[in-house]
Amino acid sequence: MKKSIILCACLLGAVSSYGQTIADGLLYGQQGSYGTARYRSMSGAFGALGGDLTAIGSNPAGSVIFANHFASVSLGYTGNQTDSNFNSSFAENNDNDFTLNQAGAVLVYKNQNENAAVTKFSFGLNYDDTRNYDNNLFIAGTNNISISEYFLSFANGVELDNFQLSLMKPFLAFIDS
Repeated sequence: MKKSIILCACLLGAVSSYGQTIADGLLYGQQGSYGTARYRSMSGAFGALGGDLTAIGSNPAGSVIFANHFASVSLGYTGNQTDSNFNSSFAENNDNDFTLNQAGAVLVYKNQNENAAVTKFSFGLNYDDTRNYDNNLFIAGTNNISISEYFLSFANGVELDNFQLSLMKPFLAFIDS
């Protein structure tokens, strides 16, 4: 019984899954411009310079620039407007969000003995948004064509025998001809 429940759960999970395309890889691989206002104003140049909490994501050694303990929180505002047109039916969706772009702290410990091998130690912990995928889409309208008419317009009178049926075998199992 337990095996059949697990098998059914796996099959249901497989039905709802799909593979990624090249476009998905590009979509998820890009990073937005998020972080502290200072980091964004310099277009990320603090990654090389250091001294900014957002920069420790790309250059952890940049936390050594801090002379004292430092904490920072950066909030952001995102406003999205999506307009849709479906069969002359127009819809508009506005989405306004306040987000937490960055939050973090650097703790700096200085060694009082200046002759020691390690004179300063810094420990940083930071949260950064790299991308925001929050977007709502609303489309409404009445369709005046059925799905069968849509496919019929692409068939152009081509007989079923002319298609590569080997690719369609799983779908043709229950066709009664």
